[in-house]
Amino acid sequence: MDETKINYPSGETKSNYIISVAEINVGKDDLDFVSACGYDEFVYPETIEQYTGVTANGTKIFEGDILKFSYTGQNHGVEGVAVVEFENGKFGVKWGWHKEFVPLDGFANTTIEIIGNIHDNPELLKGE
Repeated sequence: MDETKINYPSGETKSNYIISVAEINVGKDDLDFVSACGYDEFVYPETIEQYTGVTANGTKIFEGDILKFSYTGQNHGVEGVAVVEFENGKFGVKWGWHKEFVPLDGFANTTIEIIGNIHDNPELLKGE
């Protein structure tokens, strides 16, 4: 079973709730997840984020997380902010001025910090 994070819309009672999904039932406007423990959880599809299998400083990185990257080379340093996406069978970010997709495992000698997610912190993406 894959680990899934659900960010509930504003006004809901749960936030950053993590469940292990055993079964998914598709409804007209929502999804019904049946957890490994057997209970039902109704959610909005746009709030579901998949665990990437990658961590930053021991914290799991999920699809939709906003990451801050810091790289210092011999003659220069580069910093940036990007959103984790799933593309061509891999998790990564659109990086650089040309917004080329780079898989998360493609960042060598780079510090990665989770600074938020697209549901709770969309203001972090202004100017990106």
